[in-house]
Amino acid sequence: MRGVAVFLEGVTAGRIVVAAVAGLVLGGVYFWGLWWTSRRVGTTAAPGLLFFVSFVVRMAVLLSGLWVVTRGRLVETAVAVVGIMAARRLVVGAVRRGLPETPEAKPGP
Repeated sequence: MRGVAVFLEGVTAGRIVVAAVAGLVLGGVYFWGLWWTSRRVGTTAAPGLLFFVSFVVRMAVLLSGLWVVTRGRLVETAVAVVGIMAARRLVVGAVRRGLPETPEAKPGP
């Protein structure tokens, strides 16, 4: 039982809430950035460069924000990752609601 106490040492409800909110915000920025990039790829002369630069910037923001909020603490990092995945679902749902009803825009089965 001592191992669990050490594992949870210093974990507070406030840190958990901050990690969850940060995960939602960072995930929202990451996935909205991905959506924005995919919308612009057809209008740029160098789509590969756009995707690469977008990926590097999005990952830098996500990982640095994750580190600032959690300082590498496992419990807070896990909570933030759950927030990031929740943000993905929210962004995908928002984008799907905004798409026109065409056969190409309808989600798969």
